[in-house]
Order: sequence, then C-alpha cells, then structure tokens
Amino acid sequence: MMGAVSQKVGFACVQALGEMGSNEAISQLARLRTKVKYTVALRLIEKCLREAAERSGLTVDQLEDVAAPSYAIDAEGKAEIAVGDCDATIHLCGDGEVGIMWRNAEGRPVKTAPSYIKAAFPKEAGVLRSGTSPTFAVADMFRLFCNEFYC
Repeated sequence: MMGAVSQKVGFACVQALGEMGSNEAISQLARLRTKVKYTVALRLIEKCLREAAERSGLTVDQLEDVAAPSYAIDAEGKAEIAVGDCDATIHLCGDGEVGIMWRNAEGRPVKTAPSYIKAAFPKEAGVLRSGTSPTFAVADMFRLFCNEFYC
C-alpha cells in the first residue's frame, strides 16, 4: 500500500471539511476517522470535529449522531420511498429480515412493483428489488443493533 502523495493537500481537504460544517462534511470526517491510520492526520480530524462541535454547541458524539444519514428510516424501522405514483415501504420483518411492500397508485398493497413502474423506473425498481439500496444497509444495521442489545 502506498502512503500519502501530498500530506499538505490531504490536510487542506480535512480542514476544508471541518470548516464546511454541513452534515455531509461531518459524516465524511467521521468516516475518515475510522479509515485513516496516520496519527498526525487523525489528530487533525479530531481537532476539526471538536471545532465543528463547539461551533454548533454540541459534543462530538452528538454532532456525529445528527450528521449520520438516516435514509428516512423511522423509529419503527420503516422507510417509504415514492417511485412514480407507487410507494415502496422497506421494513424490518419479525424474523429480522428486511422486506419490501409495494402499494399501487390507488394505495392497495401489491406483491411486486407494477410492470409500468419497472419499465418507467428500471434503476429504482432494480435497486429496491435487489436490496442494494442504502436504506437496506441501514435497515440491516438497525436489525443487527436490535439483535445485539435486545435479544
């Protein structure tokens, strides 16, 4: 594995993320903190996170919680995604699996996405069908969290 090509550029990028202060920037800093091994860079990332937390009046942990993407999953472990005039609800089933339920334009439950939705929105329907949506990943993490702490 190769080391840093330019430490100055890397440090400038970390500082720029810290100055942005947006949720996306904070979540990227938190992600970098778990990936970076170089101690000088880790100290800079920690410093930027602390400064961003001070600016917002929160602790670093609270700031990371606020910045973490939820992908519209509610407290019940459900996320509703509109695809065309239909809705797909991603939810955690009783057996711990992640399921998807479709509702057609009239609001009635259907087994799969209607064919006209699959034709008009092939990418979205395919992602939901294959389970590769970021929402599925968050639902899986939620399931693992529940199993670890409540089972």
